[in-house]
Amino acid sequence: MQKLKSFARAFFWGGVTWLTLLPLLWQLVGERQWFLILCQYAPPALYALAWLKLAGLAVLSRPRRAWLGLIPPILWLVFVLLPWRTQRPQSGDFSVLTWNIQAGLSGPEKIAQILAQQNVDAIALQECRIPSAQPGGVDPLPAILTALKCQVARGGERGELVILSRLTMQTQRLHNLGGLSQALDQPVERKGKLIHLLDVHLRTGDPQGILQGEPLMSRKRVLLSAATRRLQADSLARVVGKIQEPVVLMGDFNSPPSSVAYRTLSGAMTDTFSQAGWGWGLTFPANHPLWRIDYVWAKGLTPVSSEVLDLPASDHRAVICRFKVDP
Repeated sequence: MQKLKSFARAFFWGGVTWLTLLPLLWQLVGERQWFLILCQYAPPALYALAWLKLAGLAVLSRPRRAWLGLIPPILWLVFVLLPWRTQRPQSGDFSVLTWNIQAGLSGPEKIAQILAQQNVDAIALQECRIPSAQPGGVDPLPAILTALKCQVARGGERGELVILSRLTMQTQRLHNLGGLSQALDQPVERKGKLIHLLDVHLRTGDPQGILQGEPLMSRKRVLLSAATRRLQADSLARVVGKIQEPVVLMGDFNSPPSSVAYRTLSGAMTDTFSQAGWGWGLTFPANHPLWRIDYVWAKGLTPVSSEVLDLPASDHRAVICRFKVDP
């Protein structure tokens, strides 16, 4: 029994030390080590479970100064795991919504009906295309346009990026993100002023087929997938930096807040949910969300509310944000 307690005690302090050092290692090492990348992209709930297991070991082993082991999980809970945003929804005078609609697999008419109920100024959709797994499938955009009766801009791979708005649209642009994906840039005019709406769906894995034949979870694939995200985020930050007018960047970024891609974008824009959100902000998968990977970013605009919507027609949840634009 004494050996079991000694083992539990050693495991307790080892686990506490490792979990405490992880956020520091993420900052210092970044995404240069494949194992740290896996830790960065692991669901936050997994770390909550790890701390609960360590608490059980503390009860079993009763190590001296066990109260010191409570400090790291409290800090993790507050700063790393699932920070609960306390800003309640407020009304603004300019609103946007972003949603990955999973190629309209739930039915174009259903998605169109849901979008028509949102009453926002602009909508950014990802995967708004014919389903790749269904030859002869239906493009969801015509049904959406019939329901919303608004202006539209389209781009990205196979036309999957769509921006819808009831505001006047200027000439759209497509920005190349490191040769890996595109950003659809649609300026809209609001009371004589331009606001750039950007829609993205960041690629992951090996989009250029560099590592053909490599196992799915190999070290090389993990490193390449992280580099793929970083390259697109770097390109996005440069694109946003060159735009003089206010910018709203929306989409599926496939990157949690612990990632380098997120930190890169945070240096160029404001994560509206982090500033004005309510709740935890988890968006994927929709039924039981574990990750926050869908965002609304802003530059030159003040968000007054941002929230996640559980719209029952996709594997992603939507994010809606309201801004205060008028004085």
